[in-house]
Amino acid sequence: MTFKELKNFRAAAFAALLLIAAATHAQTASVEIQGVSAADAGKKNQTFAPSIAHLKGVLKETVFGTFTDAGKQDITVTAGAKASSRVKQYELDVTLKDAKPGKCRLELTIKDGGKPIGDPICVPVTKGQPKMVAQVGNREQPLILIFTLKD
Repeated sequence: MTFKELKNFRAAAFAALLLIAAATHAQTASVEIQGVSAADAGKKNQTFAPSIAHLKGVLKETVFGTFTDAGKQDITVTAGAKASSRVKQYELDVTLKDAKPGKCRLELTIKDGGKPIGDPICVPVTKGQPKMVAQVGNREQPLILIFTLKD
């Protein structure tokens, strides 16, 4: 291999690595999972724990009146790989299905005691916009799962 061929090969290899790195980054998403315990269905004046007050807009859509923080976790999901999280007794398996700048599509499987409690849920999420994904558990005092895309 001549010096010129070696130089061209190195340039092509470097360009390929940059493309792979960009593609890999584009297929990764950072997601905040917030658990909220809800109670007091039908209560007229809703009350929110201070740590979840920023979620009032999403939680006002429910019939519940009292909301408390049930825990928050940040996860990073990568295309083709499963990320796991736990909120209260529920295990959450999250897979990134598609990612574009500012939005992504996730697949969520919720488990209780290691067993899925339903079919996987496909969830579109937009950066900075909390999305109520599921209500699980006791009908009178459910756990509400809220996802927010962070990047």
